[in-house]
Amino acid sequence: MAKSILSRLSCDKDLFNKELRKLIMWMGNDTEEIEDLKRWSHQYFPNIYQENKSNGDLKKAATRD
Repeated sequence: MAKSILSRLSCDKDLFNKELRKLIMWMGNDTEEIEDLKRWSHQYFPNIYQENKSNGDLKKAATRD
């Protein structure tokens, strides 16, 4: 489901990364699933995927939105 959502948002870098942060928060402590989603995002959308933000990693950033 997460990959399907992100695939549809790949035309908007900011929206893609915002939804990625939300999905990571939704996954909770499932680190294996989170890392898989990050790898997938980087592999298929390297020009829009942002692993690190100036205010911390994606999971930390999601708590601030």
